[in-house]
Amino acid sequence: MDLIERILHGDPRAAARLITMVENGTAEAVAVLKAIYLPLPLHLPMLAFALFGGFVQALIFTTLTAVYIGGAVQTHEDGNGHG
Repeated sequence: MDLIERILHGDPRAAARLITMVENGTAEAVAVLKAIYLPLPLHLPMLAFALFGGFVQALIFTTLTAVYIGGAVQTHEDGNGHG
């Protein structure tokens, strides 16, 4: 499984070779993918972190949008009671 070791060490040619093997549908590609695939318990914390990051990003952009719209809307406060 030299290909797995090269992929895990970040060799771009090995990753390209794996992509080609997956596209061709070889049995070796299935074996390599099974060997490097993380088990489900490791995916759950990563999923939770991604959801938390998405929530924080949505909160920040919503706040920034509200500030921008609030700055763009002009209020008319001249003391006559109309706003």
